Amino acid sequence: MTTSPKTWRIALAAGGTGGHVYPAMAVLQALLERKPPPEIYFLGRKSGLERRLVESLPVKYIGLSVAGIPRRLSLRWITSPLLALGAFLRSVWMFLGRRPQLVIGFGSYVAAPVVLAALCLGIPTIIHEQNAVPGIVNRVLAPFATRTLLSVEDTARLLPRANSRVVGIPLRREILHAPAEPHSLGLEPGRNTLLLFGGSQGARRLCQVAAEAMPRLESDLADWQTLFITGPNNYEEVCSKPLPPKVIVKDYVEAMGTAYTSASLVIARAGAVSLAEITAAGLPAILIPLPIATGGHQAKNAEILQRQGAAVVIEDARLTPDTLAEAVRALVRDPERRRSMAASSKALGRPGATQTFLKEIDSVCRPC
Repeated sequence: MTTSPKTWRIALAAGGTGGHVYPAMAVLQALLERKPPPEIYFLGRKSGLERRLVESLPVKYIGLSVAGIPRRLSLRWITSPLLALGAFLRSVWMFLGRRPQLVIGFGSYVAAPVVLAALCLGIPTIIHEQNAVPGIVNRVLAPFATRTLLSVEDTARLLPRANSRVVGIPLRREILHAPAEPHSLGLEPGRNTLLLFGGSQGARRLCQVAAEAMPRLESDLADWQTLFITGPNNYEEVCSKPLPPKVIVKDYVEAMGTAYTSASLVIARAGAVSLAEITAAGLPAILIPLPIATGGHQAKNAEILQRQGAAVVIEDARLTPDTLAEAVRALVRDPERRRSMAASSKALGRPGATQTFLKEIDSVCRPC
């Protein structure tokens, strides 16, 4: 196990969607496993996913009042910059009082004021970009960061090359080392399984279309079972549909690692973390990129898998119960193609991304 000097102090900043938070959690887990662990500060929103995940850990959590700038004109165009200024000043004050050796930002409006504060104080910084198309925060910060870590090669041409490294997306250990226990999810061991989930954004339309497609696939999936993860907001609507008996509907699954180890084929949006998990598991996929994703990054994420033969992509504008059923039917009837896609998916996976990320931390971070 890697060791860390007792004097190391590291600040992590992440928040917003799971795409930013979960990679930060994977790095946080790995840092806490070091002997002795460094002193860690986590800066995130006052309430939200990141706070719920971090609260039980031996980490100092600093809640910031921040909000993203909406795309449409609203009062938040004034209040959001003011909140960001407050978060910047609080970060400066904190860093002056307890100066960290390194500040790591995982993109989004939450990380922006924190990383900017570190840059102003001359503290080494690492930023991590999860998507193939970098977000505006990382585009602005990349030229000044000590190190910019990328998830895919395609992003390198869009950001400064001198300080960039491709490391992949750090994944939590519960994803990488999940037990093969399909029965814990109500699944029958040994049976081919279609795994369907929508992610935290854009799930409603995908769930609606998929629920209507399921009856069309009943005969094709006669020897299969389906795990349909709807998200809490879509659960009742999906359950009200006339679904075949081998479709197991759940509003939320904590053990997503077990869901992946049980799956034979995946239907999902194209969020960066979801694709990192799918490829780490070496699964063939049908991807429907979220069309409103900033900068079209989900379409670009999906394109990488499609180009390598690991996924079939359906544009959201073309998504209907019939087009989805047709795509599923074609793969269910062609096990050789599924095997080829699975091999391509596995080749794209970076299950060692967390350890590679830690090596970058070691190369940048210096003890007092």
